[in-house]
Amino acid sequence: MNSEQYKNHLLKMIPSAKQASGGRVINCRCFFCPDSRNPNSAHMYISIPQTEDEPSLYYCHKCHAKGMVTYKTLIEWDIYNDEVAMDLIEHNKKCSKNVLKQFKSNKYRVILSNTKDNKNSEIKLKYINDRIGTRYDYADLRRLKIVLNLEDLLKDNHIEELTRDDL
Repeated sequence: MNSEQYKNHLLKMIPSAKQASGGRVINCRCFFCPDSRNPNSAHMYISIPQTEDEPSLYYCHKCHAKGMVTYKTLIEWDIYNDEVAMDLIEHNKKCSKNVLKQFKSNKYRVILSNTKDNKNSEIKLKYINDRIGTRYDYADLRRLKIVLNLEDLLKDNHIEELTRDDL
């Protein structure tokens, strides 16, 4: 893998990304959590592979999102590039199986398409808009990850059993 090309791609495509640790790491705002109110403060670090069997890893010190950077990660972060993705695929194939298994992402994806257009949802949406003075619609709710009905969210994500103790 051409580490320099990979690093330059990350620096160019990720807003306010900067080098850290002598260029071995990229520091940027987290793609998974709000990070912080200060746009210059960033908690996510993406490692630049220094050897052939070292994967590129990411870790957020705030929300603890972590995993290995793959072409799917590039797509998810909206920084996909064909050439960089092909290099990543080839590089990840060369990494030892033990290293890959250790650093595979273990995060869960939550389906947020749970905003049903019904009378109850309309009342909740109107309350939110009136309470904080906004004009959100259902698309805004999905984008901002606002859940109107926990039961619908659990059903859409096929969560049938809660593991929390009864109070």
